[in-house]
Amino acid sequence: FSMRERDAKPVNGKEDILVFTRRGGRWRKPMVVAHTVNDPETRLAVDGRGETIVAWEHGGPSGERESWVEALVLGNNGKREGPPQVLSAKSKTSYALDLAVSSRGAAVLTWSQELGEGEGYGPVETATRPAGGRFTTKPVTLTHKSLPAFAAINAQGTATVLFERTIPEGPEKEEGLGPLEAATHPADGGWSKPEMISPQANPQALACGPHGELVALWEANLGLSGQPPERHAVIDASIQPPGAAWQPPETISPENTSEDAAGLALAANGQATAIWLRAPTYGTHLI
Repeated sequence: FSMRERDAKPVNGKEDILVFTRRGGRWRKPMVVAHTVNDPETRLAVDGRGETIVAWEHGGPSGERESWVEALVLGNNGKREGPPQVLSAKSKTSYALDLAVSSRGAAVLTWSQELGEGEGYGPVETATRPAGGRFTTKPVTLTHKSLPAFAAINAQGTATVLFERTIPEGPEKEEGLGPLEAATHPADGGWSKPEMISPQANPQALACGPHGELVALWEANLGLSGQPPERHAVIDASIQPPGAAWQPPETISPENTSEDAAGLALAANGQATAIWLRAPTYGTHLI
């Protein structure tokens, strides 16, 4: 996590990135691995080789909008494997990081770029890392208009990113939910053309199982006439078996789920567990 420096003269939101490790049943002292400024987000993942991958946002001067994505790899001895990498443009505003790492050390990191006021959602960008290597320093834009994306990667290093492409709608051409899509990146190839999973959805989670299967969760609306659509939101899910197409969506939750409040985890045997927040009546929330 990042922590504001507690010195006598803080400098424009300067912060340290600290990593805590636990071995032999005891937590070790925190280790400062990088420095940042005005950092709102950090992400952490560990692979089967004992490497730790850390990603964060590095902000510009206090009061400025610019922020960019940086990443760092720590070896199984805790030492840095080279200096931090800058992965996104410093002249833009990055946010909503998502990081996934395979057991062999391959990784995929995604983020969104913020546009100016009134311009709607911005692009989703991504960078990949081969096992034992460094992240690609030239990000790939997967879509130019989207909500924040979710990433997963299997043991063979095939990465998948799930995102929802927004589309203009209504007389004011405001952006509404568009198709839910997924793009894949084999370890020895490039990014595929996005594949549609659902005509309209708000992505919530993506996970990869032990055999390479993918599970996706998203928020969907039942669209009952005469009722506010947000009161009829449900969580839908789909599975993509290895080498096969995405299965037809299945609704797994009751109605009235809360926006952006679902999560997913897969066990070593492939069993999936989903969690969401539901508001059955006003002022009542159930997990």
